[in-house]
This record gives sequence, C-alpha cells and structure tokens, in this order.
Amino acid sequence: SGLLLYALVFIGFNVFKPLVEAGAFSVYEFRNDVALLFPACFLLVTSFCEEYFWRGYIQRNLVGILENQGVIVTALLYAAIHLPTLNLPLVFAALIAGLFWGIIYKYTDSIWIVTFSHIVWTELVFVFLPLK
Repeated sequence: SGLLLYALVFIGFNVFKPLVEAGAFSVYEFRNDVALLFPACFLLVTSFCEEYFWRGYIQRNLVGILENQGVIVTALLYAAIHLPTLNLPLVFAALIAGLFWGIIYKYTDSIWIVTFSHIVWTELVFVFLPLK
C-alpha cells in the first residue's frame, strides 16, 4: 500500500506539476543540509508516532462516535495540522494520505499495517525516490 500511495502521488505530481512543483520542492529543503541517514531514521520514528496517534487514537475514537465519518474527520484533521506550513500541495497530500491510511486501518484494524505503509511511503517520497 505504501508503494501504491507513492505511485498515486508520483502520478498526481506529474499531472499537476505546474501547480504543485514549488510547494513540493520546498519540502525537500531539509535534504540539502544533512546526511540522508538522519532523515531516514527520523522518518521511521515519526511515521510510527503519527500512525499510533492519528489512526490508533484519534480515528479509533472518532469512528466510535461518528462511525464511517470518523475516517474522514480524522483525515481532515491530519491535513489541517499541515496548514501552518502554507504549503497547499503538502496539505492536499496529507489529506489524500490520511484518507488512504484511514481506510486501510478501518478495514484491517491493524496499526502495524498502516504504520508499515506510512514508513514505506515516507521513505520513498522523502529519501529514496524524491519527486524532484
């Protein structure tokens, strides 16, 4: 699923490149200042923490209250925390990824499956196969 999400983002990036290129490339600025081992390790930890919090805690509780709408609300909240960056391509990518992982979590009820998917996607898009 992490590979599938990467493929979807890659296709979307190339289709809408004129609209998203500047925002997408600004995400990679951190890569210029440090060895790739640091972000690769950092992203492993943040991927696990994000999934444990967003799917394992927030979505689980919202689905208990709102049923299927809990997946959507969780994805919207996940996207909203990216708003302070003022990077609309990043916010949109977070929304799509949040919906993607939320649906996977809803149907598998496995925090480990979504965490692994998140790790694969994050490592591909930020470290091994960046869009730029």
